Amino acid sequence: MPEVNTIELIDLLREREAEFVKIWKCEQEIIGILGMPNFPFPAPPDLPSRHAGKTVKAPKKAASPKTPSQLVRALVSPQENAYRITYRRDGVEESSFQTDQSLVSSLLRLSKTTFQVLSVETVHFRGMEDWTKVDSVWNAGASPSATKPIKP
Repeated sequence: MPEVNTIELIDLLREREAEFVKIWKCEQEIIGILGMPNFPFPAPPDLPSRHAGKTVKAPKKAASPKTPSQLVRALVSPQENAYRITYRRDGVEESSFQTDQSLVSSLLRLSKTTFQVLSVETVHFRGMEDWTKVDSVWNAGASPSATKPIKP
């Protein structure tokens, strides 16, 4: 994996999150104007981040202990449609919603004192204030043997 500029990555992820919040706010205003809480918005565009890159399978090796980033399993549709990542950045605890499994795995590989992932959950996401936790996939406080990947 190439060297990652952690601060640039975090800034870009926060910028991405802010843009999705703007879209959500626009949709909430439309709902308010029309007075239709179940307004049928079109599906989100087919973003490149929703596609996993093609990988070449390596020969099988002996099983080794799972690293945190290997514990992030694929979402199980239709009950799960996003990951909720809780993290601490510069001492402040925040959360973010993501749909890209490889991005979530990459975040777990970051080990910086200014940024730490605290937990990863799968959720059924309907809006920034309207989501339901489905499963806990990874928790920084759990021992490696207590957190196992859940197969769909």
